[in-house]
Amino acid sequence: MLRRSVAPLVAAALTAVLGAAARLEACSCTNQHTLQEEVAAANTVFFGHVTDIQPAGDGLNVLVTMTPLLRWKGGLDATVTVLTGMNEGVCGVPFQVGLDYVVFSWNQVFSGRPVQFTHLCTYDSQTDAAHAVQVLGPALVPTPAHVRSWGGVKRAWR
Repeated sequence: MLRRSVAPLVAAALTAVLGAAARLEACSCTNQHTLQEEVAAANTVFFGHVTDIQPAGDGLNVLVTMTPLLRWKGGLDATVTVLTGMNEGVCGVPFQVGLDYVVFSWNQVFSGRPVQFTHLCTYDSQTDAAHAVQVLGPALVPTPAHVRSWGGVKRAWR
């Protein structure tokens, strides 16, 4: 008899927990930074065109291949690989092939290769790209640009 009286309570508790879980989001962005704060925090800031998106092989991320068109901060190659989550649930930027984005990223190494990492909580945007480009001001020239290492500087002076 005790089991029968507990069953409705357990069912009600499970319903409450599952109902609350359905409203929760896996990615919650609490940092509402200004564009200038995002620029200061990022290693690289650029405007680029998405040419390819492939799974990263870890089951959580994708590798986005981009052609940089403008840059405001950091060094870039002719083709940039951006690592981000595979969906918005894991804070991935929902990049789409053929579209252009402003990207705020950080230098990372993924599977032994250098990549730029970004996530949904940065100012990355396709819909607000025109505004971001306008606020960021004149881009640095040239794009792409290679960051010189100290070794490269030493070789240049020898």
